[in-house]
Amino acid sequence: MTQTHSTIRIARSQHLDPVRAAAELAQELRGAPAALRVVYASSLYDPDLLGTALFAELCDAPLVGCTTAGEFGPGGYLDAPGLVGLALPSSDFQADVAHFTGLRELPVGEMVRGAAELLVGHQSRSGTGRSFGLVLADGLSVREEAFVSAVSRGLGELPLCGGSAGDDLAFRSTRLLVDGGFVEDAATLALVRTRRPFEVFKLQHIEGTPRKLVVTAADPGRRIVHEIDGLPAVEAYAEAVGRSVDELSPEVFSTHPVVVRVGGKDYVRSIQRCGEDGSLTFFCAIDEGIVLTLAESRDMVANLEAEVDRLEGRLGELDLTLGFDCVLRRLESRQRALTAGVDSQLQRLRACGFATYGEQFGPMHVNQTLTGVAIGR
Repeated sequence: MTQTHSTIRIARSQHLDPVRAAAELAQELRGAPAALRVVYASSLYDPDLLGTALFAELCDAPLVGCTTAGEFGPGGYLDAPGLVGLALPSSDFQADVAHFTGLRELPVGEMVRGAAELLVGHQSRSGTGRSFGLVLADGLSVREEAFVSAVSRGLGELPLCGGSAGDDLAFRSTRLLVDGGFVEDAATLALVRTRRPFEVFKLQHIEGTPRKLVVTAADPGRRIVHEIDGLPAVEAYAEAVGRSVDELSPEVFSTHPVVVRVGGKDYVRSIQRCGEDGSLTFFCAIDEGIVLTLAESRDMVANLEAEVDRLEGRLGELDLTLGFDCVLRRLESRQRALTAGVDSQLQRLRACGFATYGEQFGPMHVNQTLTGVAIGR
């Protein structure tokens, strides 16, 4: 199935065989010369077979992508396994790509230099319009904060958004498309220039409550909280949300998040999983002494609809939205029977993207948001 909006192409495949799925996707994405192709894939596919097939089929233009915790494209979210992709035509876009491997041990200075060098090359090419940056990163690397902060330093004022690769909530292996295949411990930065109107955006439907929780013991390097208010973290959190420890699950985490207040704004710190030792592992940076505020979800569909209205008001009819949607938002939409409403708004956005293990917006790595870049005609 494919949609063609002007010359931007969006395609998907749900063939069970990874080689056939790659061939189906490639057939729809080939056509006019492409400046950049982007592919998001279920981790249920064999990564070696799929990566080899994708590069064999789509080697005539820069190709970036990652594994996910869910994909969306024409028609909204796909059932697993799924594969979605898009092609930005070279008639309207220019793109430059850099890959960063060995992400867990990569010095921050090298991240800054890599982004700055990519920007110099990007700016040296002839062309008109404005540019934005796209980030994809290993969602289990625990380096997204350092990476997006460093990249933002290297790019200056250039707007930036992106997402952390997932693996369908297995938390074993998240991978990036790099140099012919899917690899772990990597990140990608793509700079895109276009004459079309666009806007990089972020929205969330989470608001804090009066209930406060203090992190009293943590391992920041691994995003693990051992104690909250002097109690084992799982016990303190379960008591705060009115559940038993045995009831804690990703679905509970999605509807009972916590936030930290920075500069007068609430930023979600989403919980990834419970540890057997009574700890909580988070998707985002955490530290001892942080005051967490228990938060509540507002109307997700209304919040999304208002954002689509705003973007259409600024950009006119939308041709494509590259979207990065937190996996916990996806779980909440299922739990609260909001899937149809969310998918309807994703269709209005003409969105192509994936469910993430974290989102990037400017210099920040965030949780339980939808970030992206909306592009008009």
